[in-house]
Amino acid sequence: MNQSGEFTYPDAKTPAKRTYWVVQNKLLAGAYPGQPDPAKHLARLQALYDAGMRTFINLQEEGETNNAGQPFVRYDGDLREVAAKKTTPWATPNDYGTAKSAAGSTITTKSFACSKKSASTAGSASKTA
Repeated sequence: MNQSGEFTYPDAKTPAKRTYWVVQNKLLAGAYPGQPDPAKHLARLQALYDAGMRTFINLQEEGETNNAGQPFVRYDGDLREVAAKKTTPWATPNDYGTAKSAAGSTITTKSFACSKKSASTAGSASKTA
């Protein structure tokens, strides 16, 4: 919404393919953020991190597969590694998948299991203040 209360479509460039701004530069949504190729996987996660994304919500079921029947590569550990290179040293993540660096940067990952009928490969990420 703009200052007069009218809805405006976000027009900022997104940090990765198959993503879109729900709220410009604050809430990003899109497809699964990982990639089968390790270099592309880390590059995509790095782009999301560099864009300020610190909270990632995963709506996939454990063991869910892509259209080719291959399991999706987990990205939570790799995301923490991307962040750790920028903001070391890390504290131990807590039960909610949150880790906070000495520099104050926090990465949070949350997984929500869906029933097979409503399973989605979409996820969302947001910046934290």
